[in-house]
Amino acid sequence: MSKHDPYLKYFHNYQEVYLRQEGFFDPIAEVLVNYLEVNRQISILDVGCGHGDFLSAFHNILGSKASYFGITIAQHEIDHMVATYPFINPILGNQQTLAKLIDNQTFDLVINFHTLSYLRQKDQLSVVNQMLNILAPRGLLLLSLIDHWTKFSSTIFQAGEGYIQFPYNPLIYPTVEKCSTKLYSKTTKPDGYRVILYRKAQNQIPVKAIFKVITFVIINNLCHLHFFKKVARRIVRGLPGGN
Repeated sequence: MSKHDPYLKYFHNYQEVYLRQEGFFDPIAEVLVNYLEVNRQISILDVGCGHGDFLSAFHNILGSKASYFGITIAQHEIDHMVATYPFINPILGNQQTLAKLIDNQTFDLVINFHTLSYLRQKDQLSVVNQMLNILAPRGLLLLSLIDHWTKFSSTIFQAGEGYIQFPYNPLIYPTVEKCSTKLYSKTTKPDGYRVILYRKAQNQIPVKAIFKVITFVIINNLCHLHFFKKVARRIVRGLPGGN
């Protein structure tokens, strides 16, 4: 077990697996499925799908009304899905190359549940934009983040046996909202995951999203300015005649 989290277990010293109780995703899927337009065959992609449990929760409700795809970096998770969930189409690869992995396919629902944190903040935004680009018209994007992990920082937030995690980039929200509408937001208990569902809207740039971008940039710059001022003061104090 990792010293950082008693609910984590590691395989091959490079890939972590969250051990959640059976049925953890069922109530989330039961709510979110109501936002899907299932009057035709739909497609669902889970980016960082683990063993496929979230996709399985949707399959329990939708069955053959949907096609299911899961991306993971771990071969042992691919093997598990092939053996346990034959309805899932597993894809071995890294979320940073998402666009190449899915080969121009679009999806009605794209899921990223607490997976962006394995990337540096600038790379998180790249993946978010890739997910937006592969959404079908009126497609849904499901994000799960942790509130107190969301802040401007390049510091490693958590590290364990073969993995590191970074804080969530606050610009994720305005990046998504520049072309999407928020439909649902709820925090799971006691885990503290904020589950947010967005619907893609063509050519939409909400005023709120623009305001958030400007606000985040200003705050971030002020934080850096404050930091450099402190450094400058310390340097001056160290010079002859400094006080």
